[in-house]
Amino acid sequence: MFADLIYFDRLNLADPAQDLVAIYARHSNEKIQFRLDFLDLPQQPNISIELNVGFRPRSKIKDLKLAKFHIWATNGHEPSIEDQNQQPVHGLNPKIYWKTELDYVVIEINNPSFASTHQVENLSATILDGEGQPAAPPTPQIPIAALSSSYKAPLLLVFYDLMPGFTPAQTLRRWDGAHTGPFGQRHGLRYLLQAVEETGTPVVLLDLKKPNSLAALNYLGQIEKIRQLAEKGLLILPDVGIGDPEFVGQSLRLSRAVSRNFAFPDHPLVFASLSSKSYNINRYKAAFAVLPYSDSLYTWQSIRLIPLPQTFQSPQKNNMEIDQAGLTIAAKQQLVKAAQAGNAQTLVTFGGSLSQSAWGDAQSSQLAFEYIQSHPWIHVLTQQDLLTLPTRQGYIFQDCENLLCTPHDLPLKPYSAAGFIKSSALAYPELKNALRQELESLTEGKMTDQAWQMFLNLTKPTADERLQQLQVNYLGNVGHLIAGIKWLQNPATLHTCAVDLDWDGEMECMLASKQLFTTYEPDGARLLILIARNTQGAQQWIGPASQFSVGLSDSVDWKLESGPASDPNEIPGAFSDLENTHQPFFAEIKENQIIFNAANGSLQKTFSIVSNNLLVEYRSEQARTTRIPLLILPEQRDTPKWKERLDRLVSGENIDDSLLPSIQLVAASNRQDSFHDSYKWMSQPENPSFGYPLGHYLPFPVTLLTIQGPKSFSVKFTFPP
Repeated sequence: MFADLIYFDRLNLADPAQDLVAIYARHSNEKIQFRLDFLDLPQQPNISIELNVGFRPRSKIKDLKLAKFHIWATNGHEPSIEDQNQQPVHGLNPKIYWKTELDYVVIEINNPSFASTHQVENLSATILDGEGQPAAPPTPQIPIAALSSSYKAPLLLVFYDLMPGFTPAQTLRRWDGAHTGPFGQRHGLRYLLQAVEETGTPVVLLDLKKPNSLAALNYLGQIEKIRQLAEKGLLILPDVGIGDPEFVGQSLRLSRAVSRNFAFPDHPLVFASLSSKSYNINRYKAAFAVLPYSDSLYTWQSIRLIPLPQTFQSPQKNNMEIDQAGLTIAAKQQLVKAAQAGNAQTLVTFGGSLSQSAWGDAQSSQLAFEYIQSHPWIHVLTQQDLLTLPTRQGYIFQDCENLLCTPHDLPLKPYSAAGFIKSSALAYPELKNALRQELESLTEGKMTDQAWQMFLNLTKPTADERLQQLQVNYLGNVGHLIAGIKWLQNPATLHTCAVDLDWDGEMECMLASKQLFTTYEPDGARLLILIARNTQGAQQWIGPASQFSVGLSDSVDWKLESGPASDPNEIPGAFSDLENTHQPFFAEIKENQIIFNAANGSLQKTFSIVSNNLLVEYRSEQARTTRIPLLILPEQRDTPKWKERLDRLVSGENIDDSLLPSIQLVAASNRQDSFHDSYKWMSQPENPSFGYPLGHYLPFPVTLLTIQGPKSFSVKFTFPP
């Protein structure tokens, strides 16, 4: 790579193909080379280059006198050389290499004898247009001496929205998707990482260490590759907090713990909605923030603030940095101006949402990174740079309450299945506070961490009112899981339908032995949560799909006034029937049994618990199809061995700390679809023509049992003792 920069020009021409940016010269025993950088060269440049080169003999041999050569180079023709008397010079074997995709030209004198005895002393350059006329005045006579290293454009490459990873389908699409980029080509995190590795260019990946992202990457088998790139300094992976800003401390604690599980150390940089009220800010040296200007570092409460791309707060803005040909002219102009300024305090920040930009495009990202890597006047910032570069004055909060300027909550209330809002239901801010108090009262453990993650996933700040309403409709379900964790702290028999578990103003049911705990929603007579205890611990076996994700379906299909039926992708618990899923039921409670009778008399569901057995009986006026979302090792998903344990479970092998329950069907059939069904295709690029199994679209870690039965049938679960 050329590092011998001798001249840096200002942008001064309307035609970027004629606008000279930089000149380099280098010398070896074999060759003398000159490189000229342009702002933007087309594939077929219609320009000519005249170099006036002064040579100084490096030998005392008398016949090697001071010479001044004119080198002429035109696209499509071999370069020619004339001496100072405009006479042709032969035997120097000039060559020209047009690197139009990288916007530079290399002119070479390939004569070992001449190169070993002559040294370039000075040169000037003239760029001529297609008619042979100077496009601009010649450059001044340039001495051959390296320019000051201040001619550097400090470039920060920072990306987010990297790997949501809630389903196998979403994971594969975000990793190596087909027709998903802005140009309809292959697109995904894989191509960004590939460009980073091949060019040795460091980047910041803001939210890659989210728990669900690391779990998805573990499922793909990519954790080791990411760890290697991070150890080389090519991936800067800050600690990351998700969910409601008021609970950022808990979120960071969880994400750090999961990161350590995958051997990623705690990081001195952080990406989270910190505020002056946040706990233990000083454990970090720098934080990413929405700042008044995206070209400067600031200081705040003894830590550094690093700018986020402008598109972070305004995602509707078009990303003008990259297109199908790599960096855009506007991006190159920005870099040239920054290099010309020579100010280490003035950054250029590129990147943004990977899913929404061409930085994940297989071709575009490679071209952009090659351009950056091949231009020595661009300096991509490393982690050390971010911790040592000079900062501007201190930052003062103005219109924002935290570093990410997250939007304010709206006083929304959850809808019921019947489409109305109870006056006694808690509004979103009050519901969050109620849940927080309950969560903070729980004993620490894997199940408590699951409840916190569910809560944080359902309280992600959003300016989209419809998405916030969707989250509100499902947030109360955290209360069902909290009830199960409280039962674990003091296992006892329970049978009640007089408790509002989710603060929606309606009563829910609980039924438990000392080994099994279950909760129920009377609309649909749905079993929402099932937790089983045995000699080796406790495990959640049943839960709604919304425990892990909401809003993955097309927003036009959301029915927000339908409460628990808002999201068509929701699996609203076990024994949620495909027809009349949320019809009203009345509950009759017995010591170890709850009998639900449909309000219209068409269906009766009986749930009975004895020790470690759950028996569910259907009595109906017609055949029924119902669903059971069985959760496979949810509390172990955030560990490296999760995938290995999945393989052993699917193969029928026993695992010491988790055994599958046995299921007995009477007068019914069962179809099983699991998120794990498509695993053998996860190592391949997404294929839009391939018929992936249904489980490919289920949330991690759901296995869906679809039970079909006649008017009367039963399902019995026996959990490991």
